[in-house]
Amino acid sequence: MMKKDNKIRKNNRGIKGVLLALVIILLGIGTGELLVYLGVVKIPGLSQSETDEKTVESKSAKKNSGKTQTSDQEWKTAYAQFLRNGGYKSDMPGCDAPRFFVYDVDGDGSMELMIIRAAYSVVGGDVYTLVNGKVVHAGGTSGTYGSFASYPSDGLLLSSYGHMGVDLEEYFTLSDGKLVSQARWISSFTDGETWYLNDQETIQEAYENWKEEHVNGEIFAIEYNDAHPITEENIQAYVK
Repeated sequence: MMKKDNKIRKNNRGIKGVLLALVIILLGIGTGELLVYLGVVKIPGLSQSETDEKTVESKSAKKNSGKTQTSDQEWKTAYAQFLRNGGYKSDMPGCDAPRFFVYDVDGDGSMELMIIRAAYSVVGGDVYTLVNGKVVHAGGTSGTYGSFASYPSDGLLLSSYGHMGVDLEEYFTLSDGKLVSQARWISSFTDGETWYLNDQETIQEAYENWKEEHVNGEIFAIEYNDAHPITEENIQAYVK
């Protein structure tokens, strides 16, 4: 009789062990991983790239966690009123047919109002953002015939052109309602090449190292003809 009881107890322990393993597995599936004792087994089909993407998203969320983001209704109302009132005209006198679009150009979770003045040789975009409920002109970028570009996932806006023997490449961040230069390269027939980091002259190697570290995301680009003429119809369609 004692041997039979021992056998039953052993079987019960085995059943409990199986149930415990199933609970651990189910808990692990809920978190995207299978936990087996002290080891970690990835679910089949979850590639390394997907794991890396989760890590990048986590870092991005942490980077932007301290920033104040505007609500949809707040920026929509402010930008629509600004366009209707022609608040941009004092920043671009003589500009007859500017166009606009709204986009989170620096990837911080808040939308910016962008105005492209015209399709001229080195015209880029004028950046407007919301600070304490007020639309402010953060500055402008250069482009090629009315083009604007940025790297939202890197938090960078690009100013770039080649014209009349001068080439420019400059990266800005948008901070406290202003464009802040982070890195710049300029080349001309007369003065040669010069590199800058934080508006301080540097060497090419340092500039290239900065780019390699900070410019890694996909580029967002738009041209004058892809932006919207400033009309009531377009304001209602693309802002409100």
